[in-house]
Amino acid sequence: MSSEEGKFKHTEAGLIPEEWRISTLSELALKITKGTTPTTIGGRFTDNGINFVKVECLNDDGTISKEKFMYVDEETNELLSRSELQINDLLYSIAGTIGRVSIVTGDILPANTNQAVAIIRPNLGKINLYYLRYALVNPKLKNYLLSKVVHAVQANLSLTEIGNCPIPIPKPKEQQSIAKILSDLDAKIAVNVKMNRALEAVGQTVFKRWFVDFDFPNEEGKPYKSSGGEFATSELGMIPKDWCVEKISDVLELAYGKALKETNRNPSKTPVYGSNGPIGWHDERLVEGPGIIVGRKGNPGTVTWSNTDFFPIDTTFYVVPKGSAKSLYYLFYLLKEQNLASLIVD
Repeated sequence: MSSEEGKFKHTEAGLIPEEWRISTLSELALKITKGTTPTTIGGRFTDNGINFVKVECLNDDGTISKEKFMYVDEETNELLSRSELQINDLLYSIAGTIGRVSIVTGDILPANTNQAVAIIRPNLGKINLYYLRYALVNPKLKNYLLSKVVHAVQANLSLTEIGNCPIPIPKPKEQQSIAKILSDLDAKIAVNVKMNRALEAVGQTVFKRWFVDFDFPNEEGKPYKSSGGEFATSELGMIPKDWCVEKISDVLELAYGKALKETNRNPSKTPVYGSNGPIGWHDERLVEGPGIIVGRKGNPGTVTWSNTDFFPIDTTFYVVPKGSAKSLYYLFYLLKEQNLASLIVD
């Protein structure tokens, strides 16, 4: 049905311009398949060799984490010939965390993958590669596919449902323009993320120098320890005079996050955080920002900062300051210095 203005129409993929059409993903793909666990067909993992992409390698921003690769030998790769990756394949996570989409680039080839990752080989004569990736991460299409997920031991999505996914199709030049605008924005976001990480690393270095090495500025602005500052004995060793030692539980409390279904993580004003960082948005906050999120499951012990109000899900804790520690910034860098993964037990 068209909108009142006659410029848009309602489809399975949501409201789209009237002149656009809908195609299923299978109509736009040369191939939709998935991988296999090597050990189930007589193969094996090795210490090096051909790259093996696990679902954990796929990131929300479309990149692929090479440091998380496993490896197989050539014989195993031949056993897995159905799922050998090619340049410009789209990898779609179909188990565990559903809906991450990454593009295969030449620098990771040769490579293979397992059954938690769908391989979508687009027909580039029918669809712009980058437009298709952005279409698949569009919240409306992601929610459409999430509604088709089967919840067994682990949530998973079938190849049939992926193939049936409705994709809005504008004219080729419009696809190209949309993809360029969005990729330019992603590039700017990536630069900002890189800058933030660099600044965070500087902050961590300063924290270590001041609060671990005790070379904070003294009253004269000189490094305390290097300038002969006085020290006293403590259960942790020598610490600056007039300092005291407290337990982490004396200065902060770790409160549980709250369950939030993936289908409710829609574009809105409040970022949603999991153990690996931001994973979506929600229309309500759970915690007033700024604040600190600590991974509890999946990737326990990770420490993430949020400048704004946020919603930590139930795989995380959020930090509540108490006692003598009033600075969230201090607590953030303090937690980054700790081996929290060894302390978190569920």
